[in-house]
Amino acid sequence: MNAVRTPPAVKFNAFIVFTILLAFTVALRAPYFHYSYTDWDETCFIVVGNDLLHGYLPYEHGWCTKAPLAFFFYASLIALFGKNLFLIHAGGAVYITFASFIVYLAGRATGRPREGFFAALLVSFFASMVLSGMAVMTEHVALVPLALVTYFLTRDATPRRLIYLGFFAGLAAMIRTNLSLILPAAIVCSVFIGGPGNRKQQMLDALRIALAGAVPVLLTVLMYVAHGSFDKFWLATVRMPLHYAGAEASSPAQSAKNVFNFLFSHHLNGSVVFVFALAASLFRVWRYGAIACRTELRCAVMMSVAMLSIIATGAQYPHYMIQLLPFTALPASMTLLALLNSGVGKFHALAPLACAIALLCALHPSYRLHYVGSDSHFALADYVISQQVQGQYIFSPDECLVYFLTDTQRPTLEVHPAVFGKPHLLKAVYGENFSMTDYISMIQEKKPALMILNNRSQRALDMRKELLKYYTKVQQIDHFIIYKPNAP
Repeated sequence: MNAVRTPPAVKFNAFIVFTILLAFTVALRAPYFHYSYTDWDETCFIVVGNDLLHGYLPYEHGWCTKAPLAFFFYASLIALFGKNLFLIHAGGAVYITFASFIVYLAGRATGRPREGFFAALLVSFFASMVLSGMAVMTEHVALVPLALVTYFLTRDATPRRLIYLGFFAGLAAMIRTNLSLILPAAIVCSVFIGGPGNRKQQMLDALRIALAGAVPVLLTVLMYVAHGSFDKFWLATVRMPLHYAGAEASSPAQSAKNVFNFLFSHHLNGSVVFVFALAASLFRVWRYGAIACRTELRCAVMMSVAMLSIIATGAQYPHYMIQLLPFTALPASMTLLALLNSGVGKFHALAPLACAIALLCALHPSYRLHYVGSDSHFALADYVISQQVQGQYIFSPDECLVYFLTDTQRPTLEVHPAVFGKPHLLKAVYGENFSMTDYISMIQEKKPALMILNNRSQRALDMRKELLKYYTKVQQIDHFIIYKPNAP
C-alpha cells in the first residue's frame, strides 16, 4: 500500500526483529550505562522525577523547563530500579528499542518490512549517537508517542485509529512543549492528504483527532488544578517556553546562519537523515504523485513541522534532532534501499555493515569525551553521606544529582544550572523584581548544612563572597569546593 514499487514479500518475525533491535540498541549504549554524564539535562529530569515519587508534581518542589509528563517517565524508572544509574540508563535503552520497533511496524504496515527494519536501525543509531544521546533525554521520552503517530499515519483511517493518532500527538506535546505543532500537522496529514474526499467526513475526522489530542492536555491540567498549582503549570508550559524562545532569539540573519550550521553540522546529529529524507520524499511525490506516495508526503509534512518547532525555540542543539527520527527514518530507508536496488541478499549484507559502523562509532574515544563526566557527583555524594546530613538543606547548584543520591533538600526551586546562571530565567521563575541579592538571601535563610560550589563556574565565583560569609572550606573534590557553616 502507498508503494510505487513493492519489493518481493519478505517474512519478518516480530519477536526476532524486536530482539535484534534490542541487541543493536544495547550494544550501542551499554558501554555508557555505568558512566555519569556531563549533560545537566538528564540529571535534572531524574531529580524532578524523584520529587514525583515524594508527592510533588513538577514545578511544585523542583523547577525544570520541560513539559510535565516527561518527568513521569523518569519517576517510573526510579520506582523500578531505585537509585541505580546503570539500570536507569538500561531502561532508557529498552524504551528506545520500543520506539524503533514501532517504526518498523509502520514500515511493515505499508508493505515494506525491509525498509521498516532499516528505518528502525536508523532510529536506534541516531537516537544514541548524537551529542548527549547516550543520556536519557526528553527527546528520547517523546520518541514512543511520535513513533506511534507515524504508525497510525501509515494505516488506513478508522475512527479508533484516528483517536489513537490524536491522543499520542497530544501526549507528545505534554512531554515537550515544542511538539504542540504535531497535533495540527497530524490532522492535516490524516484528513487532507489521502484522507476522505467528503468534506463532512473530513471535518468529523479532524474533530475526532483534535478532541483525542486534547485528552492528555486536559488530564494534565486537571491534575494541577486538583493540587492547586495551575499557575505553576501555566508558567512552565506556556509562559516559560515563550520567554525562553524570546530570550534565545537572534536577528533573522543570525537565525538563518544558526539553522544552517545546525543542519550541516560536523556532529553526528541526524540532520543528514532529515535533509536526505525530506529531499527524497518530495522528489518521489513529484515523480510519482501524492496518491502513490502518501506515506512519503505525510512524513515530509511531519518532519518539516517538527523542524519548525525546533527552530521556533530559538536554540538548536544536536540532540533536538532525535525528535525528527520517527518521521525521517522511514522515507530515508525507503529511498536508500531503492537506490541500492537492494535484493534480499544485498539487504542481509547491509544490516551487519550498519551494525559494525555503529559499534565503531559508539566505542570511538571522541564520543567518549563528549558523553562521559568525571563522576564528581559520586564522590561528592559519598562525602555528603559521610557528614550525615540526609534530609537537611545543602546547596549544590552545578551538581544537582547529589540531591538525588543523598536524599538532601534543595534551598531553591530551580534545578537546572542553566537557570541558576541566567537572571532572565530566574526572574521568570521567581518574579520580575527578583534579584541575585534576593536569591542569596533565600539560600541563606535555609541555612544549608553544606555548600558545594564549582570553582570553574563564573556565576558561583560572582556570588561566593556574599554567599559564604558564614562558611568555611572543609574539602575539595575535583574542581568542587565544599563549605560548612562556621562553628558557633
